[in-house]
Amino acid sequence: MELDLHPTAEDLAEHVAAKNATVHRSSVYRTLEALSELGLVEHVHLGHGRAVYHLVGPDARAERTVHLVCDSCEAVVHVDSSVFVGAAEVILEQTGFTIQPGHFAIPSRCRHCE
Repeated sequence: MELDLHPTAEDLAEHVAAKNATVHRSSVYRTLEALSELGLVEHVHLGHGRAVYHLVGPDARAERTVHLVCDSCEAVVHVDSSVFVGAAEVILEQTGFTIQPGHFAIPSRCRHCE
């Protein structure tokens, strides 16, 4: 079983079970939670489905990405969060809200589906 670049917790649990049936699903979920708390993995919501996980580099702030998801073909593209700096400043100034890009994907339309 080969894992997708954006596996769900269920995908990871199935992958682990295929390698070692003695590892319980709850161990996989607890491990994902611990890795998230340590900043080694992040989960992101790519639309209406379950959250998916991806590895975070050694400097999470410098390497944070935002996911764009095509609402037609469901293609996923990673964009460096720095592209949102200007928008984040305007939003903060106008609303008092600090955006946190990355936790939810931004619905988009890829050039192939336009």
